[in-house]
Amino acid sequence: MRLENKLTLLGATGIEDRLQEGVPESIEALQKAGIKIWMLTGDKQETAVNIAYACKLLEPDDKLFILNTQSKDACEMLMSTILKELQKNNHTSPEQVSLSEDLCQPPVHQHLGLRAGLVITGKTLEFALQESLQRQFLELTAWCQAVVCCQATPLQKSEVVKLVRSHLRVMTLAIGDGANDVSMIQVADIGIGISGQEGMQAVMASDFAISQFRHLSKLLLVHGHWCYTRLSNMILYFFYKNVAYVNLLFWYQFFCGFSGTSMTDYWVLIFFNLLFTSAPPVIYGVLEKDVSAETLMQLPELYTSGQKSETWIHMLVVIGSIVSYFLFVLAFGAMCVTCNPPSNPYWIMQEHMLDPRFYLVCVLTTCIALLPRFIYRVLQGSLFPSPILRAKHLDRLTPEERTEAVKNWRETGKMDQIVSKYADYSAAKSGRRPMSGHSTVSAMMSVTSYAAEQGNVTVCETAFNSDMPQTSGMAGPPKD
Repeated sequence: MRLENKLTLLGATGIEDRLQEGVPESIEALQKAGIKIWMLTGDKQETAVNIAYACKLLEPDDKLFILNTQSKDACEMLMSTILKELQKNNHTSPEQVSLSEDLCQPPVHQHLGLRAGLVITGKTLEFALQESLQRQFLELTAWCQAVVCCQATPLQKSEVVKLVRSHLRVMTLAIGDGANDVSMIQVADIGIGISGQEGMQAVMASDFAISQFRHLSKLLLVHGHWCYTRLSNMILYFFYKNVAYVNLLFWYQFFCGFSGTSMTDYWVLIFFNLLFTSAPPVIYGVLEKDVSAETLMQLPELYTSGQKSETWIHMLVVIGSIVSYFLFVLAFGAMCVTCNPPSNPYWIMQEHMLDPRFYLVCVLTTCIALLPRFIYRVLQGSLFPSPILRAKHLDRLTPEERTEAVKNWRETGKMDQIVSKYADYSAAKSGRRPMSGHSTVSAMMSVTSYAAEQGNVTVCETAFNSDMPQTSGMAGPPKD
């Protein structure tokens, strides 16, 4: 063997592989919003754990469980051991936390002080994705604050997303920036691509594209919240206005002997949805903002609820809708002398508008119809305000007052967690299942989506296998 020798070192080059700006803050905000985050990466175990700690997906005091086995039986045994330990530490019996038959209700997240993280290698993930172990694997991940799948192939990434989506019946989001993330992005309910150093394949296959990972928090917490509010209220808007009008026609039948006579002219019926009431719901669905973007970013918890709105535009369109109705009816009644026989709309609206009782009936009818809703809103805002109503109040404060109010809000939330902790503990001791919310959104991300700002780096992946499964234990941030 011949080796070079007697060389003089002139210098060395290195490439810094670091997180993008704002990634830890974004991960923390998404977790506060009730979104459960899984990290799916092809990197080796040590690298994946380092990144998980660096981006605050895992915290120093988390208890880290590692699944690294070479056989299916060993995988099943290790998952059972970890699951029993988690149930024991959370003071809950296995019967209380078992998943339902269709796996649509995972175990509730506990606030008893133990935060667990799960790390699973690609070889073990191959066993866990088999049909006989899927239920146990999902039950185990439901107990963990975060899940890290390392040394995973692109096919395994898509299979994990498909498993969570189909069995837990939650909304899944996948984010990545490389060609190896395309299958995962396409399988998820929502796919997000990051335009970075690894090409545009992920962006071309995604539903949304962002330039950096930190923009994901605003996309979900702000625009996601607004989109949900707009769509839900717009649907209710359309439903309410049509039901109200149909009920009006139905009520009229009691006064015409159920003869089928229409209360209004057929042209008014045609233009009711086409012209008079078409613009207000659309404007509401496009411009409505129940809470400002600043408040939503400061309080990620509002994402789980689910108006500073463009009120003046909405009111202007509503007034325009009413004016357009009266203008059409007045013009139609003045010009149509023999229309729609045997009824005749000629000069009827003009006669009504000369009678003061017509205006009194319009005002009283509107007030009486809206009175129950107004009473409910007043009682709700006074006695049991929702987080959204409280956030609306924050938007009226000055920036200094808002900052102080948000600080008090978070302190109150911490106290609620302490109360929930002892309530859940008491419920577990008494044999009742603690009632707690569970995230309805799971986010699947590729580690390369935020480990960017790097050049063409060749990463050598070393197989990390052992004959015996690794035991679980306490783990902190890795040291150099």
